[in-house]
Amino acid sequence: MQIKGRLLRNIASALATRGINLAASIVIVPLLLAELGPHGYGVLAIILSATIFFSYADLGLALAVVNVVSSPTESPENIRSTVNRVWWILCAISIATSLIGIAALITLSFWMPALRTHLFAWIVAVASISASIPTGLVQRILFAQQRGLTSGLWNAAARIASAAAVWFAMPLNLPLEYFSFAVLGIPAVVGWLCVIYFFGVNSPALRPGFSIPHPRHWGSDLKAGLSFTVLQLGVYVETGLDNALIGAFYSATVVAHYDLLARLFNYIPALVSIGAFPLWPALRNANLGKAEAQRLMLAAYTTMAGIVIPLVLALILWHDAIIELWTGQPYERSASLATALGLFTLLTCAATIQGMALNSRNLITTQARTQLITLPILLTAKSLALSAAGVSAAPVMTSLTVLGRSVYYSFGLRRR
Repeated sequence: MQIKGRLLRNIASALATRGINLAASIVIVPLLLAELGPHGYGVLAIILSATIFFSYADLGLALAVVNVVSSPTESPENIRSTVNRVWWILCAISIATSLIGIAALITLSFWMPALRTHLFAWIVAVASISASIPTGLVQRILFAQQRGLTSGLWNAAARIASAAAVWFAMPLNLPLEYFSFAVLGIPAVVGWLCVIYFFGVNSPALRPGFSIPHPRHWGSDLKAGLSFTVLQLGVYVETGLDNALIGAFYSATVVAHYDLLARLFNYIPALVSIGAFPLWPALRNANLGKAEAQRLMLAAYTTMAGIVIPLVLALILWHDAIIELWTGQPYERSASLATALGLFTLLTCAATIQGMALNSRNLITTQARTQLITLPILLTAKSLALSAAGVSAAPVMTSLTVLGRSVYYSFGLRRR
């Protein structure tokens, strides 16, 4: 009962605080659309979609710390040593990513006029994301310690500050690079404030030392993080590249149309992910028996289905009216795209819960290998489908991939 009570408290606090986070994100969209217009919003959506790739340059190291911090058998000395090593690796990655990314953008701008037109906005996005890479470590430590309320409050503060920055800029007619900073740079600033508070006041025992660990000690951390990197990149390639792919085949206006509907549906798996994530450290740390763990997972799947299915059906039926109410802009109804996104949403929510159980069992490498096999197939299929069957084909291809992997995890691993 104590385990379940703590898990429920973490889920409730995560949903409450991250709900504020999502609410702020929902508010930002109509503000950006009204200020930038459909074309400008589409350009910003492409920038955000493409540059978010740099956030995965952390090589999964922050996530790899979760199983170390949450394990009841790890010594405090080993936890401190791991945190120290990972912190300095992430700082090095942050600097390198920023320099390489900006250099690449400047070089590509000589051959790409569209990139050159909004080069500063691209640079601001890459620099902001790179600067936020080390801050993710503190969020993962809080998550591993099952301190969902603290982590959620910092995330909510970042999103509220971002929304406020966009709102205050509305009457000033500022350029696109400002909004790039408001969406990505402001959360990075709040993230660094969280780092200063956590290591300086809240948990000084975990504060990284001034002596940088020798690179020969980085191997085990990098190896552990590699699998998480593959998983993170897999999620990004499956959905985060959709705007960029659609932009390659269609106009920025079409990207804006797709992005609004996809964003609306994606709020559902985002909420499910918030509620499901506490399952990972709970299953890892609690040493539940097999029967109790199965009951816990069944309850998670049942709760998810009871919440997600009505929401998906409502969005399929009334997505145009909801988006028009949300943005204040006319929106052309697309039943086929809404149905495809609804299918993807339901499958993704189920796969998210399944992933928490796999993570708690340290089956990270298995998931990473499966991603490596399926991603090239998905990218090829999605590109062909977009050119031949229209925008709705993108979420359909992703849904089939998610379903295939879930079936393999459920039955293929069991047979092995």
